[in-house]
Amino acid sequence: MLGWGAVERLDHSGLAEKVEWRQLKNDIEWLLNNGLAPSEAVNDMKNAQALMDVAEEHEDEMSVRYLHRIFHDIDTELNGTNVDKIWNVTYAFGTEEEIDKVYKYIGSLSVTSED
Repeated sequence: MLGWGAVERLDHSGLAEKVEWRQLKNDIEWLLNNGLAPSEAVNDMKNAQALMDVAEEHEDEMSVRYLHRIFHDIDTELNGTNVDKIWNVTYAFGTEEEIDKVYKYIGSLSVTSED
């Protein structure tokens, strides 16, 4: 859904209603509640969850791009996937500088509550 240039072609309208998007959201929720022991990976899933919220609220392409990068980096590290680039955006395997960029981006577009 998000890899290999698909972010640029993704229709952001109605994103929350897409089956694949809902499944990813459910998977992240499961990982947070059941699938992961306390670890840096939990922080990565919290960021992924926040990025999904921002993407839905703002129809924002960059939040989807960061979301993809989190899973890309985790996949690369855990599965030894051969890739051209590592984004270093995960708490589990990334660099503080790149993680800060994601964190600041989430903060700059955080989901607003209704009055």
